[in-house]
Amino acid sequence: MPSNRENSNKNDKEKAKPRKTQSSSSSKKKATTQGKNKPTATKKVGTSTTSTKTSNKNTRNSNQNPQSKKIKKNKKERKHPKLMLAIKIIIVLFLLLCVVGAGIVAGIFFGLFGDDFEIRKEELKIGAANSVIVDSNGGIIANLSGDEKRKIITLEDMADYLPKAYVAIEDERFYKHSGVDFKRTAGAIIHTVFGKSSYGGSTITQQLVKNITKDKEDSGLEGIFRKIKEWAKAYQVERMISKDQILELYLNILFVGSSNLHGVELGAQYYFNKSAKDLDLAECAFMAGINSSPNAYDPFDETKDVTEKIKKKTKTVLAKMKELRIH
Repeated sequence: MPSNRENSNKNDKEKAKPRKTQSSSSSKKKATTQGKNKPTATKKVGTSTTSTKTSNKNTRNSNQNPQSKKIKKNKKERKHPKLMLAIKIIIVLFLLLCVVGAGIVAGIFFGLFGDDFEIRKEELKIGAANSVIVDSNGGIIANLSGDEKRKIITLEDMADYLPKAYVAIEDERFYKHSGVDFKRTAGAIIHTVFGKSSYGGSTITQQLVKNITKDKEDSGLEGIFRKIKEWAKAYQVERMISKDQILELYLNILFVGSSNLHGVELGAQYYFNKSAKDLDLAECAFMAGINSSPNAYDPFDETKDVTEKIKKKTKTVLAKMKELRIH
């Protein structure tokens, strides 16, 4: 009996041993599995944290982009306020020129304007000229003149370079336009906007009209109205007489300096003591160069030294003639 009990206890112990081994191995497997899974979970948490940070950063950038763009735009506008204003003014003036130009053409063709916008062929003459009284031998007895001193000559009586020099510096597209050069006018407007008001926009034909009509320079709306009249009359003049006739009239009527001297012939005599026919290239360039303000370049004025100014003006005309290939 006792032996059987001992045997059964032994058997029970033997059966219990493998169970303990199996349970310990299974627990080890579970621990190993859990150990492997822990780093994975950590990686997932790290990834989700990174993605959250990235999304937050993108959200911030998306929120900041419109504001940063506005700031940059405002900075650009602050840097170039004058440029933006100038562009707007130019656009407005360009549109205004188009409307005014269309009005002039309509007025000329359809008679919408009154007498103020018309010029007659009889008006295209020089008001006062010197009357020279000579004796039987051709000797000059007296030189009678009106308020304006001038001696009228033809283009054939001028040096070849003289009319060419005036055309080059005053109206380079003289032989191409119909009295008004809108390209030059637009250039004058742009120069005025940027503070370079010395740049002229009037063609030779317009200057001739102004000298004949004696219209005063006005500003504001009156100035615009006077300019429109000048354009209309210049266009009519171009239809009445030839380009050479316009140029000849212009060179005989313009102011050349000193005490009310007019016309290139008296100008040549005053500055070089010779006839306009005998002027050389440099002298022709000088005459054309000082046309904008003759008395400001008078070499005989002892109150100021204008030597450098004269050289600069003369070189400017010569350079323009070279650019235009005027021979």
